[in-house]
Amino acid sequence: MSQPLISVIMPVYKVEKYLDTCVQSLVSQSYKNLEIILVDDGSPDRSGELCDRWAEKDPRVRVIHKANSGPSDARNAGLEIATGEFIAYADSDDILHPEMYERLLSVMEQQQADIVECDYREFFDGTEPELPDCSDAITAYDPESALNVLISGKEFRYLVWNKLYRRRIMGDLRFLSGKIHEDVFYVYQVFDLCKKIVKLHCPLYLYRQWPESIMGTAFSMKRLDSLEARLAQIDFLRPRYPKLLPAAILQYLGSCLYYGQMALRSSDKAMAKQAISLIRPQFRSVHKGRSCAFALKQELWFTLAGLSFSLCCKIRNFLRIGI
Repeated sequence: MSQPLISVIMPVYKVEKYLDTCVQSLVSQSYKNLEIILVDDGSPDRSGELCDRWAEKDPRVRVIHKANSGPSDARNAGLEIATGEFIAYADSDDILHPEMYERLLSVMEQQQADIVECDYREFFDGTEPELPDCSDAITAYDPESALNVLISGKEFRYLVWNKLYRRRIMGDLRFLSGKIHEDVFYVYQVFDLCKKIVKLHCPLYLYRQWPESIMGTAFSMKRLDSLEARLAQIDFLRPRYPKLLPAAILQYLGSCLYYGQMALRSSDKAMAKQAISLIRPQFRSVHKGRSCAFALKQELWFTLAGLSFSLCCKIRNFLRIGI
């Protein structure tokens, strides 16, 4: 019996220092029936050349060269040519456990799941990551339960690269172009398309932390894409999963405070002022329009933020709350 094909889609941009290590962890997977799609997103360094070298060495590697337009468009470009029954994503500066896809697919087939997510472990650039020991413990969810633990942060994460997806459930869903928090826009929508989502309690993905990465940089206005995604999530859930609205609203209000605090810690005072001016009215609108109550401590902070959002964020920074 032939093994099903897994298409692994990986955006590539300015990662010549790390690319070979990442791709090596892909081609060395214990599960061999892979289609590895490297999307050179107009990288100005030698990353595109390295992609072509891998294609010459391994027939499973396919390369797309395109003008730079961000990871969302790169992933969408990969999806357009992917032929696998299953889809996975990887970031080009990370490392995968050698059994990652074998184990995810095994759980997928045993559980008849639509998505399987594993845990991940962070490691810092310049250090040697340790391959963790893995358990076989799993937890299965229906879409509403999965969304509940996603929003609450208890189980699933708004990440695309620690998951295996059954291709047919995706339909026409694509990543939103131009966003740096594209995972947040994507994950809750793809969960809604599933019948069963499973968590494998095993860290199979090694996530590199380095200062120059997109998510490792200091505060910028693009960071507010995350708030846009969480606001869109509230609108998405309202007609479909009304019981989840209180948790989604709490998540959004807390994120507003978090990014407000980040902005005020920035050395660019003009940018901080601009960020606060954008966050403040949305925070007040959602807080005022909510139909749910929060714990007393949360409500006190949210009430203060409604009165003076900037002052609230300054006090929280001073007290080192939420940072």
